[in-house]
Amino acid sequence: MLKPRVFVSSVMDGFEEYRASARAGIEAAGCEPVLVEDSAALAVSSRNACLDGVGSCDAVAVIVGERGGWTAPSGKLVVEEEYDHARGRSIPTFVFLQDVKRDVDGDRLAKKLSDFVGGNFRRTFKKAADLRREVEAACKPLASSAPRINVDKTRFDRLLANPHDFGRETVLRIVTATGRPDETVIEMDRLDSEEFKHELFALGVARDVGLFHRTRQRAEDRGKNSLVVVQSDGHGSPPPGQAVRVELTEDGWLVLDINVSGADENSRRDAMASFGMYPVEVEAVKDHAATALRFARRVFDAIDPFNRHVGLLSNASLGALNSKPLVFRKDREKYKGQIAFGRNDDGAPTSFDRPEPVSRADANWPDTLADKIAKRLERRVNT
Repeated sequence: MLKPRVFVSSVMDGFEEYRASARAGIEAAGCEPVLVEDSAALAVSSRNACLDGVGSCDAVAVIVGERGGWTAPSGKLVVEEEYDHARGRSIPTFVFLQDVKRDVDGDRLAKKLSDFVGGNFRRTFKKAADLRREVEAACKPLASSAPRINVDKTRFDRLLANPHDFGRETVLRIVTATGRPDETVIEMDRLDSEEFKHELFALGVARDVGLFHRTRQRAEDRGKNSLVVVQSDGHGSPPPGQAVRVELTEDGWLVLDINVSGADENSRRDAMASFGMYPVEVEAVKDHAATALRFARRVFDAIDPFNRHVGLLSNASLGALNSKPLVFRKDREKYKGQIAFGRNDDGAPTSFDRPEPVSRADANWPDTLADKIAKRLERRVNT
């Protein structure tokens, strides 16, 4: 089950005890609390970024005590602006009004909220312990109706069956999707913008990624609901890792293709390579998978800075392996020039029967998953 995310909206100064109680109530209900003080992005960024944080949640808990709090550049109170933002996006909002005398701004805000929010969605409290109980009671129905992780296996299978064609080269395809079934993970306007295209390229050429190469030709195109970037000279046999295709969809599916065979320094000196009889190394698959997945990590960090989509699903396949042996590096010379007879020709072999769940909270997930992808492919191809 996916934990519903609940944003806590209130004044901060002098209200720490109540915000902590709200956090505890949300957690006790089986939900995930989202507070400004927990996120550097929320704490130091513009108000627009904070409102994006509101938009990343499944519900908002608005808490009003004695004071209305600070006024945002929009002219509204910060809490009021966050409430209006949630309401404008049909995000469920719970209002908790403390039974105290309020200042002018606090009184106006409480009256506005009372006009729009009623029934079980508006509750009162006196002490922090009361707030904790009320928040828990309000949020429990969210947890009980939370969606399960979205595994569109049919879509995964269709994508994995058709890795991109880079001539005769063996291609590793990695498909990664969000666990939450959101229709929009990245707005189409942003996906189409030149600014985002430059950002995507910058992520790919980063020193710790190295997916894109500045000297290689690159073409961009629009899919029905996606951005497609292809890096390839379009002729000859590129070195492994130099032919790349990236597709990012509006609903957060990332499809990465990268060649794991090609004219590298070793194969150029070997006549067998020209006949496509040079083995594909398991270690090469692992290394290129790690490159692709480090890029994926950067992409999801960029399009989901508030971590709504912490849980991801991923699977991989090998296209155009044909009769090439897939072997560990220590056995490369032994299998050079050999043809893998008797291999089941039932399409591109995949790493897993079902997409593998990963968590972005694990800093090492790209390398861990890359290792698992390579070893599973070797076993499935050779047994």
